[in-house]
Amino acid sequence: LNLVLYPAGFGWPSAQHGTMTTCRLFGFVAQLSLATGALNALLCLYYWSTICRGLDKRLWVRRERGAYGLIFGGFVVLAALGTYLEIYNPFLEGNVCWIAPYPPRCESDSYPDVKCDNYPAQRFEFFYVLFSDIWVLTYIVIVVVTNILIWRKVRRQHKKMEHYQKQQAAQQQQQAVRMDPSEDFHPSRNDYDNSDSHDTNGEDGVATTAERTTPEACSNKSVITPANNLDTSSWAVASLSVA
Repeated sequence: LNLVLYPAGFGWPSAQHGTMTTCRLFGFVAQLSLATGALNALLCLYYWSTICRGLDKRLWVRRERGAYGLIFGGFVVLAALGTYLEIYNPFLEGNVCWIAPYPPRCESDSYPDVKCDNYPAQRFEFFYVLFSDIWVLTYIVIVVVTNILIWRKVRRQHKKMEHYQKQQAAQQQQQAVRMDPSEDFHPSRNDYDNSDSHDTNGEDGVATTAERTTPEACSNKSVITPANNLDTSSWAVASLSVA
């Protein structure tokens, strides 16, 4: 489009089809393209409001429609204002038409004979700030600040999630230790000792079969001695004499 819209006699030798009217139209479109930065900033505000502020998406949709109208309407008015003020002029260095004094090089001290037609060269510094710099800086601030806030929010949530997962893992480990079924099938040594003593004594204090059959049990049994035989025979003689 530069070859068609750029005015003839300025810059490129091949640009011979444009006029100052097409150059002003070129500047209008270039100024309107700054709305893309506003849309990027609006997208960052959307992510910030939904992630960090918890804004309902349905409420954002209603606000978004108004924001689109405000952005496009505002930049159309701004671009049309620049066309009305005739500040869109050819750039010799860039071969584009945008905010520049006219005729070209009138702001340069190297060409003292070239005088600016509409506005003095110093006036265009104000035009640069009003039509370009203030918007670009606003976009940069919004994009950078919202991304930093989103990063902080996500980082905090990530740390909270890690802490929660560690707590859950510790609780599950404690529950697994408490509900370990291996304790029911592997009694302690004391349990074995108690069961042995119970089997030895029996319920009625009578020695069990295992006790009577062991060598230790046999050694503990009473053995009939001669003294016992003597007492038994004396008792038998006394009984016969009474009879």
